[in-house]
Amino acid sequence: MRYLGSFISAITIIGLIVEPALAQTSAPPAGGQTNAPSTVWQTNTPTVEVSLEGGGSFMRGNIWTETIPVSICTPSTTVVCPAVSGPYTTANMSSSFSTAASAGVTARIRFTRHDAIDGTYLLTLNHLLLNAKATNPENGAPIVESGTSFTRLQLVSINYARYFMIRRRLQPFATAGMGTSRFKGPLSATAPAEDLIGGGDRVQFTYNFGGGADFLLRHHLILRFEVRDYMIGQPLPIRGNAQGVMPTAGLVYRFF
Repeated sequence: MRYLGSFISAITIIGLIVEPALAQTSAPPAGGQTNAPSTVWQTNTPTVEVSLEGGGSFMRGNIWTETIPVSICTPSTTVVCPAVSGPYTTANMSSSFSTAASAGVTARIRFTRHDAIDGTYLLTLNHLLLNAKATNPENGAPIVESGTSFTRLQLVSINYARYFMIRRRLQPFATAGMGTSRFKGPLSATAPAEDLIGGGDRVQFTYNFGGGADFLLRHHLILRFEVRDYMIGQPLPIRGNAQGVMPTAGLVYRFF
């Protein structure tokens, strides 16, 4: 995932270099005759497109340290432990995400043949798993706690797309955008994970970049393949960002 940004940048630079040469070779001859295969797939702008897409969600969490209170009381049927207020120890915390499916919808306005903006809503079903490893300062016993937290992730973003080779049936593009991520779902975490995440929804800032291609079936019907790399703020106060690669494929309907 760390090399995806460099890959997309390289594809963008290659497209900027190659596209003018392709456009020149596909220009109509001096006699005014038009080469139909090279022009039939050109997009008349502006256009409005709506797509339904689905795919996968591959996310990576973070590793950090946290100071947590340690209970020295063992609860039983006759003993009720008070609220934990100390002593404290340093725990090695980690967050991870399950691989899951994703589904979404995108509305895109292509205001020139090369440039477009869109709004995207994407839902993934990743489970967030928190782990904590520490040592009890009272007796040296190891402490290992884990729990599953939010079970759904909603991504909303506004994105810019730059198209290349617009006279072809297959039209690649690079894209980047920003928006919000929202973690939702029931909590089933145990302490200390439970103490870190609390309850309720968590909305964080996110940004993404990636690339894809449109394959034109008809003037109004398009197949779209896309990969986006999201940097997602994790539920507060979990430290650091999560990274998620979201490959999708979908069917696009063009209204104009």
